Amino acid sequence: MSTQNPRILYLTNHYPHGPTYGGQIRALNIARLLRQSGQLRVAVVANSDPDGESLARTRDEFDLAAAIRLRPQRISGTGQRLRHELDPWYPNTHGWRLDAKDAAQVRQLVSEHDLVWVHGLFTANHAGIRQCPHALLDIDDIFSRYYRSALRHSKSPKERLRNARHYFLWKRRETVLFERFRALAVCSEPDRDYLGGGENIHVIPNGYEPPRERADRRPADPPRIGFIGTLNYPPNAEGIDWFISEVWPVVKKAVPAARLRLVGDASSSASTARGPDIDRLGFVEDAEAEMASWHMSIVPVRVGGGTRVKIAEAFSRRCPVVSTTWGAFGYELSPGKELLLADDPRQFGKACISILNDPNLAQELAENAWEQYQRNWTWEAIRPRVDAAVESCLRRNRDCLIPT
Repeated sequence: MSTQNPRILYLTNHYPHGPTYGGQIRALNIARLLRQSGQLRVAVVANSDPDGESLARTRDEFDLAAAIRLRPQRISGTGQRLRHELDPWYPNTHGWRLDAKDAAQVRQLVSEHDLVWVHGLFTANHAGIRQCPHALLDIDDIFSRYYRSALRHSKSPKERLRNARHYFLWKRRETVLFERFRALAVCSEPDRDYLGGGENIHVIPNGYEPPRERADRRPADPPRIGFIGTLNYPPNAEGIDWFISEVWPVVKKAVPAARLRLVGDASSSASTARGPDIDRLGFVEDAEAEMASWHMSIVPVRVGGGTRVKIAEAFSRRCPVVSTTWGAFGYELSPGKELLLADDPRQFGKACISILNDPNLAQELAENAWEQYQRNWTWEAIRPRVDAAVESCLRRNRDCLIPT
């Protein structure tokens, strides 16, 4: 084992230079931080092929050891169905697999490195990482938490039953994580506590790159409320549907000229997300300039299993935020100081209206949030946490090799 310049394998299902979304942002920046801790190689195991630019840019920046396409695998037969429901070690959790040649390549890569940093249970399970004593699992999206939150917002008995089933399935699978991996990384202290706490769980928050220049807000007239995020992601789509149907009428009644701006994949084509004075922009090349024209960014997310990158993104751009409690989950903030929180539709609407009507409040929220962002959620601020996790895992791996 090399301790001075350790060999690190970063195994992920997100191309670091793929289209921008939460998982991709984390993959890119964790890879960059790991590269500062040792000899980094990246292996991507994904269920779709990358576009040429994503692959080329990833290869340009990183030593890309493998780019592997997963194959569909149905769960068939009574035995496999029972294992899927009852066996926490059963690997086919999402219906994908590696072929034999690719599986052998992943095993070889894992064996050649001092530390394997695995991004997500999806990656671990479908890359065949059943048990790896020199691996850290970055579980940035805790599936049992996701389904527990979805359970609260189920719209029918059938949906409630399905969410309850998935909650118990994933809760059972999470009981064996420490038998499978040397350590875990999570996005927040509440997630750390949820998985039992202890020194083998490292908190590595989601971060966001600071703007190259100071982000100066130029709120537009008529006033704009904005949302950024893909509507292909169910929690985002559910949250926006809730906002448009329950909150938007409250805002429009008080501020008739207000417009809602939706930025992100599928926002221009979604069959939902429709209503009066809603601009569905889809992908925007210069999101920073777009957000500078907003009076606020909304995070109406009510379901999820990690933390929302869009909070750190808005803070980095000095854009005031109104969020649900769940949307701001994992961020240690003071409601009313760095952002406004509301879960009731009318209260959420009133929070939006208060920012629209009070520029001083908007400015105060934005500046307080910016200060917290600089201290906690730039990737440079997060770097010591990654360094500490790497050092801890390598030390524990080394101790296991010393005869007693």
